[in-house]
Amino acid sequence: MTRLGDSRNGDFAIENKCLYYKSMSEILYMDAEFREIYCNNCKKVLGRYNVKFYNEDKIRELLKTSHVDHVRDGHHVEIIRT
Repeated sequence: MTRLGDSRNGDFAIENKCLYYKSMSEILYMDAEFREIYCNNCKKVLGRYNVKFYNEDKIRELLKTSHVDHVRDGHHVEIIRT
């Protein structure tokens, strides 16, 4: 990791904080907890939601609305806490 303001390799870091990112499109919160909607048939994560903003009921509602195609196709979809 590099220090804030150092643009080598496109990597930035804020030391002693939880925000790190490798590129403008990829943000990683190191101290945050997430729940992922994972499809076992496709072997991929359909969505990743911060537990601070999305409780389990909200994630189940998203599963029923946004990720309903996987469920209708008979895929085994589960909510995993990471």
